[in-house]
Amino acid sequence: MSPSPGPVHRGVVLCADDFGLEPSVNEGILRLVAAGRLTAVTCMVDRPAWSEGARALPALRDRADAGLHLDMGTGSAAELLALAARGAVGLVSEARVADRVAAQLDRFEAALGAPPAFVDGHHHVHQLRPVRNALLRVLRDRYGDHPPYVRNVVPLRPRGTKAAIIAGLGARPLLRRLEEGGIPHNPDFAGVYDLSARSDFSGLLRGWLGDLADGGLIMCHPGLPGEGPVAAARGAEMRHLESQRFADDCAAAGVRLVRPTEAAR
Repeated sequence: MSPSPGPVHRGVVLCADDFGLEPSVNEGILRLVAAGRLTAVTCMVDRPAWSEGARALPALRDRADAGLHLDMGTGSAAELLALAARGAVGLVSEARVADRVAAQLDRFEAALGAPPAFVDGHHHVHQLRPVRNALLRVLRDRYGDHPPYVRNVVPLRPRGTKAAIIAGLGARPLLRRLEEGGIPHNPDFAGVYDLSARSDFSGLLRGWLGDLADGGLIMCHPGLPGEGPVAAARGAEMRHLESQRFADDCAAAGVRLVRPTEAAR
């Protein structure tokens, strides 16, 4: 059952990250899309479960937008920070990054027969200087005046230390480039927390639904029981997103779940 109707004041994008990572993640995300609980799915096309998972996405295109979750091989926060540091001093080849971006777009389009509706990055890598420069150049060259929506990770209000650290890696320069280039994007962003099962995901999500700007985007990481360091958090998110409590929270906040292509600014 989709979130119940009520007075609607704001449209919010709810995007599940990491489709393609593993079958349990794919299965959980597909189930939530079918239930009307997600409006965007961002895809890791170089991961083992992508090819099989991609076969199920076309049947759900009337319910959610599919995007590219750009992957630069950062398996941890430490690797992300190392890439950011190398990029900041010019030690990352933008030409090689551009080749990798183009290859992932090729894989996405080959599987789904269309460009991604939006682009973002695993660990928000798309905001790092060499990656954002390469990404925006590839999008311009490939799609001209009709680029896909690009995730902006600048929150309009403070949403915790981790969110501030992430935004500090290059989010504001990326946002300026999106605004200057007329590239569609979300005006507000939420969803950052420690991905721990000890965290109160339901309470956090209720707060984000309550204060996110119209057209803003919330990322999430649901999945069925599986492996990996955040498997417990994925399960907790899955249970809450399937619950009537989540539907009630949307209604109480006056929120309608919308796709990125509906909410683009």
